[in-house]
Amino acid sequence: MLPAHDGSTASMSGAAIRNFLKSKGADVSATSVSRMKQKIDDKIHGDLVEIPKLLERRTDRQAAADMCEFTPLLEGAYSVLFKGPVAIPGYVHPDRVVDLPALECTCGNWQDQMFPCVHAICAASKDGRRIEDLHDAKGMSIEHFRDTYTFKFLPWPTTATLQRDDTILPPQLEPTPERIGKEG
Repeated sequence: MLPAHDGSTASMSGAAIRNFLKSKGADVSATSVSRMKQKIDDKIHGDLVEIPKLLERRTDRQAAADMCEFTPLLEGAYSVLFKGPVAIPGYVHPDRVVDLPALECTCGNWQDQMFPCVHAICAASKDGRRIEDLHDAKGMSIEHFRDTYTFKFLPWPTTATLQRDDTILPPQLEPTPERIGKEG
């Protein structure tokens, strides 16, 4: 049984966890304790740990979403007006249409980056939706990254020779016919 805490490992220092485990006869390293704290937080909050760059992007966009006004349209679609500063004033139209069920925004960033844009985060927060539901949180988590890349793989052997495949040929170029004036 771990020491009591208030639903977060913030009140439970790494030293407290380590001392508790030491009292039970287990000597663990500081990195193991930090991993334990992270796992406990994950279980308490139920969220997946996102890749740090995505977490930073999400935090920035949540702050920017407070500078938005939104108008509900039809069935999960919203008109979102960004009132914050823009990089080049006058060149970007600040009014966007966000379709939450279709995971689309007229700015195109949501579709391009497969991560919600400022407009989508604003609409989702005003609609009461979780931001984690707007992208593939499991696919973009550290856990998924580890599962994908921690297996052993062998490079291509240097002694192997590749066979040339002549069955697929490039297409023949057909010259465009010449145009002979307007009347032709």
